[in-house]
Amino acid sequence: MRLHAGMEITTQPRVLVVEDQDIIQDLLLTVFGRAGFPTTCAGTVAEALAALDDEPDFVVLDLHLPDGRGTDVLRRIR
Repeated sequence: MRLHAGMEITTQPRVLVVEDQDIIQDLLLTVFGRAGFPTTCAGTVAEALAALDDEPDFVVLDLHLPDGRGTDVLRRIR
């Protein structure tokens, strides 16, 4: 993240990973965690919609989920 003069980060941006495959979820959790980003994972549309209540800064979104499509989550974000 690039900062302009006088700016400072008070908290790390939070990431929501919406992915139903455990191996991919674990990989993304590890990558974002090592980069210092607090990360939450959801494996279904229902879990993702509930996790949006915490207002993540970024969302990594799978389009094919067991209980629907990622576009359902995207509509809620927009």
